[in-house]
Parts: sequence; C-alpha cells; structure tokens
Amino acid sequence: SEQAAGSRRSEVRRQTTDDRRQDFGLRITYNKSRHIPFTAYCSPFTDVGFRIYILGFDMTQILSGICSEGIMVATDSRATTFDADGKERQFSIDKLFAIGSHAFIVSGGMGVSVDLSKRFKDYAEERRLVGIEKISAAAGPYLSDQFRQAMSRMGQTGCMEGQLERIYFLVGGYSFRSQDDPYQFALWGSEGRQLPLQRIQIGNSVAIPRTLAGETRLFRLCQVNSRLEDLISFAGEFLQQQAKTNPQIGPPFWFGTVTPKGFERFEHAYGQD
Repeated sequence: SEQAAGSRRSEVRRQTTDDRRQDFGLRITYNKSRHIPFTAYCSPFTDVGFRIYILGFDMTQILSGICSEGIMVATDSRATTFDADGKERQFSIDKLFAIGSHAFIVSGGMGVSVDLSKRFKDYAEERRLVGIEKISAAAGPYLSDQFRQAMSRMGQTGCMEGQLERIYFLVGGYSFRSQDDPYQFALWGSEGRQLPLQRIQIGNSVAIPRTLAGETRLFRLCQVNSRLEDLISFAGEFLQQQAKTNPQIGPPFWFGTVTPKGFERFEHAYGQD
C-alpha cells in the first residue's frame, strides 16, 4: 500500500564500517515544530543502500588562509540530532581529512559531504595523486559524480526530506611544481543541489559560510607578513566567538597546516571541560 511504501522509505539502515557490518534500523525524523532541518549523514555505497551515521544537521564553520609559511585550515565539529521526542542532542563529527602527506579536504553543508570527502581521500590516495595540481584537478569531477549518485540513492530511500540545500568542499595542499605558488586551495560547491559542482573563485583566504567579520580579518592577515601561528590564533578566537553566539558551532576545533614538510592536523578543545 501507499502507506506501507512510505513507511519503508522512512526506514533506512545503518551499517558500521568494520567487518562485523552490524545493521541498525533508524527512522528519519524532521523537527517541524522548530523548522530546523536535519542532515542525514548517509553513505550511498553499501550493499543494502545507505549507511546512516546520525540524523542531525550541522552549521559547519570553515576558515582557511595562505601566508608565506603555508596554508592554515580550521573547522568546528558540532552537529545536532533529535531523539524520538524531538529533543536536541549535540555530538561531534570529524570533517577535516588528510589526503596523502601534503594535502587535505574539508567539507560543509549536507551531511553526506563527510562521507564523500572520505571517499575522495581514498580515491586520491589509491591512485597516488601527488601534488595539489593533480588532486585539485580530480576533485571536481569525482565529487560531482559521487554527489549525483548520492542524491539519486537518497531520493530513492527518502533521505532527501529536510536536507540542507548546499554543499561545499575545500581542497588544499602543496605544489611540488611551482616555486612561485607552492600553496594552493580550491573550493567547489552547489546551491540547491545543482550539478555539476561549481568551482568557486577565491583568493588566498576563505570563510564558509561567508561572514564579513571573519573574511575581512582573515583577508587582511593574509595580505601582510603574517605567520601560520597568527592565522591559527585568529581562527581559534573566531571559532570560540562563533560558538558563544551559535549553539550549532562548537568544539572540538580542528586545525591543519600545510608546509613543505607536509600536512599536520591537530585538535584544540576550546571551552571543553
């Protein structure tokens, strides 16, 4: 019946990534009373369909800038879910990943971006893509194709209801070819789930989502003779301030740096007990 079909679409399965492959039945919910959409962290690449990491949404804040010493990237880890009674529960999820030894990918927007980031990391490393030029060239087409598949599968299983309408991927890293431009990053995004993902023009600094105060300060720091520690300090202060006013942004905060020595990732749990 139509009612039974709707019920089946609302039921999705969750799979662990280990060999045990335990399955859990989860029901998609939508907090209509608060008009807040969830983001289902789905993976469309399991034998049974989707792997649901959590039912929730996030307001990811990403900052990244280039200075003479290298690249700085920072992001929060906060996401929110609702229980069966509609009560909020906050949790942390990792959104920043190393690609090989000298590059990274970080994502925001629709929750499926986290899984797609992991898939691109594996794709680039399996094909031994070395240098930001090769990684950047592969990112747009690969992520567009995987995002297309994800939306198709999500639509079939009923995962699309309540999803955010935007998705972003920032890829950055070191160039082994260019001495004049050794540090590079590229941003791809989609508004309204449009495909393919569009390459978004950015300078040597970017804030996602766009915030005038954050962008202006970061832009100025990147124009002067700032050091990586200056960019990290600003990003930490900015994320802390955002966390004070926006409950959907919070620690732990993850930072990364790209230098000739490689990509280094570290955590700072500002404000955590």
